[in-house]
Amino acid sequence: LILVSHDRWFVSRLADRIVEITAEGIRDYHGTYEDYVHFCGDDHLDVDTVVLKARTKKKVEKIERRKKGGAGGKSDAGARKAAKRRLDEITGKIEETESLVAGIDAKFADPTFYETTDRGDVRGLEEERARLQSEVESLMDEWQRVEEELG
Repeated sequence: LILVSHDRWFVSRLADRIVEITAEGIRDYHGTYEDYVHFCGDDHLDVDTVVLKARTKKKVEKIERRKKGGAGGKSDAGARKAAKRRLDEITGKIEETESLVAGIDAKFADPTFYETTDRGDVRGLEEERARLQSEVESLMDEWQRVEEELG
């Protein structure tokens, strides 16, 4: 059975062999998705991770360019420090909220969950998951605005 999916959770539950096709070629890995991610050193298939890594690299490069060009004023440094603190807060909230979503997903993945759980409770969890996912998207938008401020 060949399964093509961008849903890493789904792939991690089913796959025992990963075939990644890229512009550089084909990587055929015999093992679970978690093993594959460990083998690669990062989850380069996770778009959020890739975007975060690219933005962080871009930010570091801009900071290095600014350092070479001279120091900014004290008020600029204070604003940057506050923005960085806010960025750290947002990142923590994103991680916490994504963890809650993963917890709900784990409940949904339990084979006995739907047999032993009331329909109303299932609907409640589905609504909570949707709310949390929306919160993650809002936090990501805010993260991006603060990141652009740091420019």
